[in-house]
Amino acid sequence: MTLLAIESSARVCSVAIVKDEKLLCELFSDSGLTHSKTLMKMIDDAFSFSGIDFAEIDSIAVALGPGSYTGVRIGISCVKGLAHPNDIPCYGVSTLEAMAYNFLGINSTVCSVMDARCEQVYAGIFSSNNSKIVSLSGDMALPLNELIEKLDDPSLTRPIFLIGDGSDLVYSKLTEEQKKFVFLSPLSIRLQRAGSVAQAVFNNEKIELLRKSYKDLNPVYLRPSQAERNLKRS
Repeated sequence: MTLLAIESSARVCSVAIVKDEKLLCELFSDSGLTHSKTLMKMIDDAFSFSGIDFAEIDSIAVALGPGSYTGVRIGISCVKGLAHPNDIPCYGVSTLEAMAYNFLGINSTVCSVMDARCEQVYAGIFSSNNSKIVSLSGDMALPLNELIEKLDDPSLTRPIFLIGDGSDLVYSKLTEEQKKFVFLSPLSIRLQRAGSVAQAVFNNEKIELLRKSYKDLNPVYLRPSQAERNLKRS
């Protein structure tokens, strides 16, 4: 399988091309430019650098969220546009689960966390063990303090690594006792990567159940947008 993977669910934009589980090319940008300006250029560059032609792509994977409402929509819309002409099969994966694949092969507990603003976070707790990533919590939208309480669960394997753009926020709220077993992940693997989106597809034992038409790709937000919350309050 030759797979194009796209990750644009937060401030990071990333594109990867993977053939038969071999990562041929991965581009990563944390420049602050909007994804609408960078994503298509990065896709073009990925094909150029990998030596793969778009006609060789037989599947596309994308992070469905949670994350930035705009970022998630841009990524999914891009995939729909690319897949539509030839009805290329698509795979949608959780942003939080894909991040955990940055730790594939490292025995530990991984807490993927994204800053959802207003002392709220998107988070997921995963076990990384024997080259498998297993969700222990499902994807969550919850207050920051509730996540910190969950990290005290004695059933979680130590050490626990924080990964994602909410890592620093969570770490800053930990007690000194918690910092003995909860750590910031290295900067080189802390943020979202398209290669890990692809890894979440290839390593899924039920990969065929993930396979769907581009028409069926839908964002996963976990909570209403700020505009929707404001409208409800008014």
